[in-house]
Amino acid sequence: MMLNKNSKDATKDVTEEENSESKENKKKDKKKDKKAKAKPSSYDKALKKKQRVEKAAAAKVRNAEAKIKRAEQAVVNKEKAAEKKVKDKEKIKEKR
Repeated sequence: MMLNKNSKDATKDVTEEENSESKENKKKDKKKDKKAKAKPSSYDKALKKKQRVEKAAAAKVRNAEAKIKRAEQAVVNKEKAAEKKVKDKEKIKEKR
């Protein structure tokens, strides 16, 4: 009976060792797969920053133009609503 208990413990130990070894091997494989990345030069960094700034500025311009367009449309809609209101009042007066 004692042998069975010990054999279970022994198999647990063996599987734990195998798992830890496989984890270590995976880590080593990942390190091998990684290549040294070339650091961008200061010119590349400046160029990317310039592009980001230009993109942000273009987005701000688009947003501002959209706001202007919405405001203009709101003015037109208010004028139409006012004209419609006046016409409705005139129709009501004519009916009386």
